[in-house]
Amino acid sequence: ERQRIDDLQANRLAENTRKSNRSSWRTFSRWLAARNASADLPVAPELVALFAIKYSGGRTMGSVSSVLEGVANKHRDAGFPSPTDEAVVKEVMAGLRRELGTYHSQAKPLYATDIEKIVATACNPRPSSQPTRAKDGYERAHVALRRGQKDIAIVLVGRDGCMRRSELANLRWGDIDYNEDGSGMAIIRFAKGDQEGAGAAQWLSPRTMQALVAIRPENANPADRIFGLKGITSIYRRIRKAALAAGLGDGYSGHSLRVGMIYDMVDADIPAPAIIIAARWKTSNMLAHYTRYIDAARGAVAQLYADKPRQIKQVIRRRPPVVVRYLGDGLDPYPQNFITAGA
Repeated sequence: ERQRIDDLQANRLAENTRKSNRSSWRTFSRWLAARNASADLPVAPELVALFAIKYSGGRTMGSVSSVLEGVANKHRDAGFPSPTDEAVVKEVMAGLRRELGTYHSQAKPLYATDIEKIVATACNPRPSSQPTRAKDGYERAHVALRRGQKDIAIVLVGRDGCMRRSELANLRWGDIDYNEDGSGMAIIRFAKGDQEGAGAAQWLSPRTMQALVAIRPENANPADRIFGLKGITSIYRRIRKAALAAGLGDGYSGHSLRVGMIYDMVDADIPAPAIIIAARWKTSNMLAHYTRYIDAARGAVAQLYADKPRQIKQVIRRRPPVVVRYLGDGLDPYPQNFITAGA
C-alpha cells in the first residue's frame, strides 16, 4: 500500500518530466561536487542562486529554469521546502531574465512542400554500417523500404496531428480509428498541456491512414506503440535524417512537423480559433508566439516593400522656398532624380 502511494505520487508528472528532473538533479549534483559542497537535502538557497548564475553562461533562461525545476522537485519529493521559493533565488532569476531575456527560438518548420520531398526520397537506400542489413555500404532494398515506410508514416501523422515528439512516440495502435471515407482519427491521450489525460482527437487524412496501414503488423496489439520507438530522441533522429536525405539540409527537429503545419494553416488563412484547437492550446498566446515570424513578414515594412513602385511627389519648404518634385520609383534616393524649381 505504501508503494502504491509512492507510485501514484511519482506518477503525478509525465515520464518525460520525471526524466528531465532526474537529469537536472544530476547536473546540479555534479556542480556541487566540483565545489566540494554537499548534495544533502535541503541545499542552501544561496548555493542554488550561485548555480543559476554559473549555469546561465551561454544558455537560455529556459535551460536554467528547467534545471532549477529539477532541484525544486527533488526537495519536494523528500518533504523539504524548495530553495527555489526563497527570495534570493527568485531575485537572482529575475535579474538573469533582465540580462538574458526570455526569447525562445522557433524550430525550423517543415512545410507541405518539404514533406513531399521527404515522402519522395524516404525509401531510397541510405549509407549503413550494419553488414547484415547493407550491401556495398548502403541499405538493402527491403530494409530501406521498411525504414522509409515508417519515416513516411511518422512525418504524415506528426504533421496531420500537429503532434509533439512525445505524442508521436507514445501513439498506440489502439489510439487509431478508421473512418468509412478513408480518413481516420488519432486519439492523443496525454499531451504537454493535458497532464491529466483528458485526451484530444486529431483528424488524419486518407493518405496518412494509408501510410499507417503500410506499417501495421498483422494482429497488431492495441497497446503496442505504432512506431516502436523508445522516446522523443528517436523521433528527432528519424525526422532529422529524413530531411537530410531529402536534400533539405540540417537543423530540423522533432518539433518541425508541428511548426510547419501551423505555419501552413496560418498562410492558408485558416481562422485562428480552428488553429488553436488543432494545436491543442488553451489560449491564443501560443499562436501569437508561433506566428511572430509570419506576422513580421506580413507587417507594415514588408508591405511597403511589396507595393508596386510608384512616383512620389514631395514638397519641401525652405528659406528661400524651393519646390522639389521627386520623379523616382520610390526606391532611388540619388539627387539626379530631383528637379528643383523656384528660389
